[in-house]
Amino acid sequence: MPSSASLSASDPVVKRVTAKDGHEITVRLWPTAAVPCGVIHWLHGMAEHSGRYASLAAALNAGGWHVCVHDHRGHGESVSANCPQGHFADLGGWQSVLGDISCVQHWLREQYPALPHVLGGHSMGSFTALAWAEQHASDQDTSLAGLILCGSDYSPGWFYRLARLPILFERRRRGPRGTSPLIRGMTFDAWARTLKARHTDFDWLSRDSDEVSAYIKDPACGFDCTTQLWCDLMGGLIRAHAPANLRRLPAALPILLIAGDSDPMSRHGKGMQGLYKALQRTGSAVIRFTEFPGARHEILNDYCRAEVHATLRGWLDDVIAAPAN
Repeated sequence: MPSSASLSASDPVVKRVTAKDGHEITVRLWPTAAVPCGVIHWLHGMAEHSGRYASLAAALNAGGWHVCVHDHRGHGESVSANCPQGHFADLGGWQSVLGDISCVQHWLREQYPALPHVLGGHSMGSFTALAWAEQHASDQDTSLAGLILCGSDYSPGWFYRLARLPILFERRRRGPRGTSPLIRGMTFDAWARTLKARHTDFDWLSRDSDEVSAYIKDPACGFDCTTQLWCDLMGGLIRAHAPANLRRLPAALPILLIAGDSDPMSRHGKGMQGLYKALQRTGSAVIRFTEFPGARHEILNDYCRAEVHATLRGWLDDVIAAPAN
């Protein structure tokens, strides 16, 4: 099976979009050379960056989709004195990240006003995609044609409130910009420990050792995030997964859930199954859920990547695509 390095798009157009607070957002845009049928705005996960999505862009470009991925605050090239690596903000980080998504969304709609727009995200990016869609998918100027949640998770609010307690303790002990071995032990290291036979601490990401090696060698991947970012994330999950907020999603919004059934982050798929059921309970009526047997957390960088690309293309063709004449 080819690695993601062997399937790559042309060099992206790199832009800087300025957020309302002056933060500079680095945006990578891979325009399609085919007849365009839509725009996909993809949100990356924690401790990675937009540059890792060239293979996804190549696969979707071939189907006529423009692909945009921006670096979240404190990630990739969207770092600054106020947003150092692994840190959203000292205050209001979650809403600032959602505000950045809005800024990029408005910029994309200025570039492509006549095309349908789909929002998608992986892992932490799926959480921010869901939260943003709850707030803006029904707005006239930012309506969505579809939502893709990849490598996501779901737990009830009480779980996140309990999980936040040691994080709050560590923030008080180490400061909002400090990092915590305890938090890492509860998250990344805990997910690694679910694999009995592993060669690295990041094997939980993928079965493909070349992809894991590339991740480890990338200085913009695998870093520890700050105690404040983890607090922001827990608070964001409490709100995004609340039934009242899930009900804010338009009932007819097409939603695609994709994940590996051996993803340690989602308790080997249980979290994705919980998300599917929660969306159904709260009124989402157009949901497709596809699991990939044996795949781990980063299904776009696992041996099933070609199947994932085909699933995305097929869903877009079936549910979304309306090629321009």
